[in-house]
Amino acid sequence: MRKISPLQLLLLLTLACSSIRLIRPPEPTPMTAPDSPTAAPSPTVIATISPTVEQVWIAYESGRYGYGISFPQSLKVNVVSDEYVEVGDAIVIGVMTTDPAALRGDGPVFESSSNVQIGLYPARLLTGYIGAIGGHIPQQFRMYVFQRADYYLTVTLYALGLHIMDGDASQIAPLDPNDVARFDRIVESIRFH
Repeated sequence: MRKISPLQLLLLLTLACSSIRLIRPPEPTPMTAPDSPTAAPSPTVIATISPTVEQVWIAYESGRYGYGISFPQSLKVNVVSDEYVEVGDAIVIGVMTTDPAALRGDGPVFESSSNVQIGLYPARLLTGYIGAIGGHIPQQFRMYVFQRADYYLTVTLYALGLHIMDGDASQIAPLDPNDVARFDRIVESIRFH
């Protein structure tokens, strides 16, 4: 039986709280899978941004939801579904039909919410943490929420990553400032068609 990561479980619980009928997502298909009819298109090289390890950035485009986002080529993309995309170990791009900040129950704890402008797009920046409910390792997160006509696009950074199952459940793992700086640059690349 396939293990479900704490963040996937959180997403499933969030969707269940929203009265959405859940269907277990298919096994993740890496973007680089050759000759796979369900594989997402390969990322497109878009720019060289600096003479560092993160020189080349690639783009991910969602035709279904009309957005694109770029990230360093060193981060692997795992398209679980049109509504759930993992970027690297600790970033999740999600699509929801309900406002993520309005969820109740055993969900994340929001410590702050502020309105921000990301390029041409207004967004909300939510910060907080997920606790140990459901087997999670407590950790901070940083989430940008973009409200569209019929959905909310969330881009979230988690302190420990998506698939961490073991750790100290007595303390909340903090976000690394370097990860936050890189994450904010990634979010700044978002565009809607």
